Amino acid sequence: MYAEMLLDDPAFQNLGIVTVKSVQLTKRNIDTALRLIADLLDMERIGVGKLQLNLGKHDNLSGNALKFSPKGKDFWTGASQQIRSVL
Repeated sequence: MYAEMLLDDPAFQNLGIVTVKSVQLTKRNIDTALRLIADLLDMERIGVGKLQLNLGKHDNLSGNALKFSPKGKDFWTGASQQIRSVL
């Protein structure tokens, strides 16, 4: 992605904080749009029966594992509850 290339280029960092922040914001917006598009495509696959929906909570890592698993193979996931405390 072009925004990532810019942000990784040390010479780009010399263009000023406003420019760098603008590209960072653009990259975040692009990433968000890509996630939304991927979610819409998944919803379409569910709608036409190409993807089975099993209700439950999945994090982004599980979503990627499901997306890149071989077609026709089962995907199993597990979960446990974690208690987080704030001091």
